[in-house]
Amino acid sequence: MEPSPQRKVMYGLDASKYPSRLGAPWKDEELIQLLTSVKNKESFQEIAKKHERTLGGIRSKLRQLAAEYYTNDDKSIEEIKVITGLDKESIIDAIQKRAWADSQKEKKAAQNKEIYQVEAQPKEKNNVEDYLVKNYPNTSAKDIASNVLLNLDNDRDVILMTLALVVKLHEKVDHLASKIL
Repeated sequence: MEPSPQRKVMYGLDASKYPSRLGAPWKDEELIQLLTSVKNKESFQEIAKKHERTLGGIRSKLRQLAAEYYTNDDKSIEEIKVITGLDKESIIDAIQKRAWADSQKEKKAAQNKEIYQVEAQPKEKNNVEDYLVKNYPNTSAKDIASNVLLNLDNDRDVILMTLALVVKLHEKVDHLASKIL
């Protein structure tokens, strides 16, 4: 089995301490071996070792398969328990999380569709002018420009402070990582 691309990086950690297939895509033959091992009542620890993956990776794949069996193949929870070796609560949780993720994808797709429809509509001329007249009646252009510049200055200061905090946090992480390694 070839090592995964993530194994080469491992975010500064010692890759030799992790299974070689960590993060690698699952191949069809590996899925068959996984389900065969579950059917043979091997422990998840043994399966993880055999597949050169973490225990979490094995459980995660089995949960994914459980949700797919329920959603796509209309299998009962009892059937899925036998196939995956997972308990009822884990299967139900996986199904619920899959349903939630699917609903979020649908919601995002609907939002994107609305955005594309709005963007496809012709834009009105002078909409900035109309906005200013509507929202700032009896205000001179000079006063509006001053307010806009003031807001830009405040936004710039917030961004600069945020960047400074990010740099400090990054330095702390690097310092802690050097102590660990």
